[in-house]
Amino acid sequence: MSSQESKLPHDFDERSVYRALFTAYPDALLLVDATGHIVLANPQAAELLDYAESELIGLTVDALVPDSIRPRHAAYRDAYAHSPRPRPMGTQMELAARRRDGSEVMVEIALSPLQGSGLPYVIAAIRGIGAYPRVKQALQRARYSEHIAQISRLAVDTRDPQLLLQQVPAVAAEALQVEDVVVFLLEPNRLEFRVASGVGLVPGETEGARVPNRSDTPPGFVVAAGKPVTVADYRHEQRFRVPQAYLDAGLTSALAVPLSDRWLTVGSLAVRSTQPQRFGDDEIRFLESLSNLLATRLQRADT
Repeated sequence: MSSQESKLPHDFDERSVYRALFTAYPDALLLVDATGHIVLANPQAAELLDYAESELIGLTVDALVPDSIRPRHAAYRDAYAHSPRPRPMGTQMELAARRRDGSEVMVEIALSPLQGSGLPYVIAAIRGIGAYPRVKQALQRARYSEHIAQISRLAVDTRDPQLLLQQVPAVAAEALQVEDVVVFLLEPNRLEFRVASGVGLVPGETEGARVPNRSDTPPGFVVAAGKPVTVADYRHEQRFRVPQAYLDAGLTSALAVPLSDRWLTVGSLAVRSTQPQRFGDDEIRFLESLSNLLATRLQRADT
């Protein structure tokens, strides 16, 4: 008897302890056999993947892989079976797992082969990482790119710039999850703006309304600045006059960019939120891309 064994309690049940550890482990765990079938799952796996534990038993791991990457996953699993080795979390690519309802969750996966212990199994430890800030940022950027692609297709396909003018605020509101979006276009005399389109417009800025092109008005300040302007909190803004309608509507933060094409500024595009400090670098880049597409299409229509 080894010294380690002599220190164990006399009633120590190794199998029960290992089963308890498997059940209590904080990450999702799947015990998978050589054919890719799940033979054991812990409660965390059932919760992450939206299955009952009993439903996971007998299921193939391929059923937990999104359709788009299933062929690639099958090839990887086949290669891994020929040369199994421990693979810690965070050292390989991030993956998506398919839940029972078809939705996907971003995960990291660690693999631990048990063949060295004479067992034809692999333990897969799965950790949902959808709440990680870097993952949220990556998903957000991907969504922004999808919306830009949508507007780009419309800018190319439509012969009516007014259609694009109406769609840009809706796309911006959906992508940024904001309550208020407005497009200001400079009139030919460049002395005032016309509210050309928008979503959630406040009183005084309904479509067709005029706003002076002065640096103390929100769009006038943006055009004079010639660059993106962010407002962390309208209640503390001192660079220009904040219309009372903004405060009455509960609008707090804002981001606005010039509508410019070939060094000619034709207006501004502004988004506003009821949440403070709502906009960062990714939102600036997204709104600039939208404004560039819109300004280019409007200028092309005028030439």
